[in-house]
Amino acid sequence: MSTIFHQLSKTIKTSLSEPELIQAIHRKDRAGYEALYDMYSSALYGVIYRTIQHAEIAEDLLQETFVKICNSFESYDSSKGKLFTWMVSIARNISIDKIRSKDFRNYSKTEDIENIVLSIDKRLNDPSVSLRNRILSSLEIITPDEVPDTIKPTAASTSSSSIYKYAFAASVVLLLISSTLLIKLDNQLKESNDQLAVLQSSNQKFSSRVNYIDRELNDTQKLLEVYQNPSQYKLIILKGTSKIPEASMIIAFNSQKKEVLIDLSALKMPSNDEDHQYQLWALVDGKPTDLGVFDSSNDRMGMKKMKSIKNAQAFAVTLEPKGGSIKPTMEQMMAIGNI
Repeated sequence: MSTIFHQLSKTIKTSLSEPELIQAIHRKDRAGYEALYDMYSSALYGVIYRTIQHAEIAEDLLQETFVKICNSFESYDSSKGKLFTWMVSIARNISIDKIRSKDFRNYSKTEDIENIVLSIDKRLNDPSVSLRNRILSSLEIITPDEVPDTIKPTAASTSSSSIYKYAFAASVVLLLISSTLLIKLDNQLKESNDQLAVLQSSNQKFSSRVNYIDRELNDTQKLLEVYQNPSQYKLIILKGTSKIPEASMIIAFNSQKKEVLIDLSALKMPSNDEDHQYQLWALVDGKPTDLGVFDSSNDRMGMKKMKSIKNAQAFAVTLEPKGGSIKPTMEQMMAIGNI
């Protein structure tokens, strides 16, 4: 029976509900950091690896991702999106920055076939235990030894107890241990069933998470296709008008495929209400052409495909009633950019 419990304990990772996890991270609690790693390391590693395609570099970027998540956790706002979406965005941005770096491009050119094969073999596994320990040791964690002295017991309080009190306490403890052992023998079967139920629930949650990650990875792959092929996709930066000068967005335009894409991760527009939507326009031979509507949301990423168009001289965005308008409302023009 003890062997079964030992094997089960190895398979159960630290897990907390999302509100509990957020509170623990704010406290810089070790249990919170361990739960954060155990719950999300495999998913974040998958996002990074699919982008980088190199296991050792992906492990280094996973460590960088967790450090950035913990250092910038005060900026996370649960009202603007889910915790997992926020962390995936950080992992994706770190991966894209790495791909764009000069040292990575040089490394990719000189990497030999043996290293590529080893990297492919490693991708089949989750992050190693040694990586878990390395990442957790790099985070700022409050341990029990760091509890303020004002709440630690003093030597004076322990020395005041007499030998008779210790003897009486020992006899009480022995009695309690005997009773506890009898109760535990009766509860072991129930505990094993509970642990199996937890494992089954974890497997169901993992399957749902994998489906969600697959959708996110598809968006990421499209984003990488755009940024890695500058000869096919022209990037047009739309800047905010005097109405909202801080606004900006990026349009990817492929005239051969008649493809117009909005980079949602780079979208910096005020959130629209339920009665309005942003509408994208293309200026073709001096006339505005409708390319469709979109919403501004903080928990979106990837590329949003708009209506097809062959040629355009500029792109612009207006705020229109929900569903869009036939003609642009010039007084509500939010951003514009020339090709």
